[in-house]
Amino acid sequence: MAVEWTITIEGKNEFGDICRKEVRFDKRWERLFDGDLGLSIEDGKKIMEALQNAVVNHEAETYSLYRRVCPDCHTFRAVKDCTTRRIRTVFCRLALKLGLPHFVW
Repeated sequence: MAVEWTITIEGKNEFGDICRKEVRFDKRWERLFDGDLGLSIEDGKKIMEALQNAVVNHEAETYSLYRRVCPDCHTFRAVKDCTTRRIRTVFCRLALKLGLPHFVW
């Protein structure tokens, strides 16, 4: 291995939950000798897919947590809907299992 790269993204929501995701990749000597400097398209796709996955998961969990808080008494409501949502983004497809409360009108 000639060079190892680590890219870290960190997100924090208003509840204080921190999400940290690391993406690591390395370059072999052979790639450097062939003149392959910088990020390749494959490296970029791998990085963006991992980062998008981290961002979407953290935002979805934050949304689910936010929706569970009762606006009147500020306690957590019971989860009634725990289905898998499929999300297609520019960089990847994700399947998220989120718990959302039942709304009583």
